[in-house]
Amino acid sequence: MDASEHFDTYRAAWPERAPNLPPGASDDERREMTTLDGRCVLACGDPGTTVPEVPFQLGDRFSPNEIALWLVLAKAVVYAQESGAWGAARERGRLAHTNLSGGRAAHVGGEVVFHDGFVLLNGGSSRYRARTREELRMATEAWANAGYHVFCMGWDEVGPARTWAANNTWTILALRNEP
Repeated sequence: MDASEHFDTYRAAWPERAPNLPPGASDDERREMTTLDGRCVLACGDPGTTVPEVPFQLGDRFSPNEIALWLVLAKAVVYAQESGAWGAARERGRLAHTNLSGGRAAHVGGEVVFHDGFVLLNGGSSRYRARTREELRMATEAWANAGYHVFCMGWDEVGPARTWAANNTWTILALRNEP
């Protein structure tokens, strides 16, 4: 079942906005990825009745193949592997959130890892980043309402917390139920 309806309360509070594209951004950043290219529509999760044991430790790293970009659109929540073949063929060498929207307006996006019954996410998108701590909290709550055990990296002094190591793997610094 499509998870989109679980994001309706979030969407009502946080309107769509145009992407934050840098001056001179190429048309390639607006090229829309399709399901044939690897874009997925978020389905409702089935976490079961108990929370699984946390299968990772603070500081665990995830390979680029485990990291996907997620984006809340007007009528769907979509995601795709950031470093997959389709993204690698883009001018910037990886998928951009605008590839998930076709460069059109969207609500919020970030990075996500689906890992052993958990969803690890952040609101870190250069194009559609979470605007406030409250927006990130509501988006995280929508993921939970869609049936996922969610850990969000939260908010730091400059915005949605996200940490990238030099070798382009995600280091989880802080996991918490509330952003």
